Parts: sequence; structure tokens; C-alpha cells
Amino acid sequence: KSEIKNIGIVRKSIFLSKDIKEGSLTQIEDLIMKRPASGISPMDIRSIIGRRVAKDLKEGKILNNSDLI
Repeated sequence: KSEIKNIGIVRKSIFLSKDIKEGSLTQIEDLIMKRPASGISPMDIRSIIGRRVAKDLKEGKILNNSDLI
């Protein structure tokens, strides 16, 4: 119970390690895991690899399901 308040701070999300153009397929080299945990969990990375990007995305952006097709 005492650690519940820290989950969002301690856990990580998937971020972009470089700019990605609309329509590109996501690759492992495009992704980096960082804090905070307000996006897609690194545990879901297998479902992210190979998906198309819905729009141009900038390096450092936290990845969300709405960014992918």
C-alpha cells in the first residue's frame, strides 16, 4: 500500500529515441524506456514493434496508442 503513490514515478513508459516520419514502421532502435509511467508500458514493447506511425513524431515524445496505426 505504501508504494502505490510512487508507481507513476518509478515505472517507465516507451519514448521515441529519434524523429519518426508518418507511415514508418516502429523498430527497436526507435524506442527508449524512461520515466514517468504515463504512456505505453515497456512490457508491451512486442506489440509496438512493427506498427505504423500515424503522424510525424519527434524525438523524446512519450508514445501513446493513438500515435500508432
